[in-house]
Amino acid sequence: MDYSEHVENAQNSGQKDLLKEAKSILKTIQGELAFVDTLPIPLVGTENLRDKKITLLDDQETVFGSFVPRLLVETNGKAAFIYHQGQTAEEIIEELLKTNPDAVLIDYNLANGIKGSDLVKILNKKEFPGKVFGFSTDMRANMAFKEANADGVIYKDINNTESPIRQLSQYFS
Repeated sequence: MDYSEHVENAQNSGQKDLLKEAKSILKTIQGELAFVDTLPIPLVGTENLRDKKITLLDDQETVFGSFVPRLLVETNGKAAFIYHQGQTAEEIIEELLKTNPDAVLIDYNLANGIKGSDLVKILNKKEFPGKVFGFSTDMRANMAFKEANADGVIYKDINNTESPIRQLSQYFS
């Protein structure tokens, strides 16, 4: 077996593991509706995200369906996901800190009236060492995240996961 076959086998093995992980995460969040049969190809120019621990916090199943596969691939399986279903702000912060992320992507409009910008403020008070990004489709959230001293705001596009990932990568450049 030559070198290229070894590399290809290692990549296939790693992809199978990531696909299995993506399926498991999505099944936990979406139940029987979960479906993923392939993984996206890693984006050229986002290599600085490889091996970064990035945690996504959201309350919409469709967001996870779009971003779980993409973030797992881009981070070499280091991404974590928190599905907000009614946890208090304190419980969310505790969950986030347990993932020990390099960066957090926080939705603005969470369940039970919790605002992502309020979570950013709490993380800042706790002197969280990672980067904290607002992650929303609500353009009005930009100002709230900026006022909360988020490291940036990324437009969440579930139909085009490449654009938000490229934006995130630029923050790590």
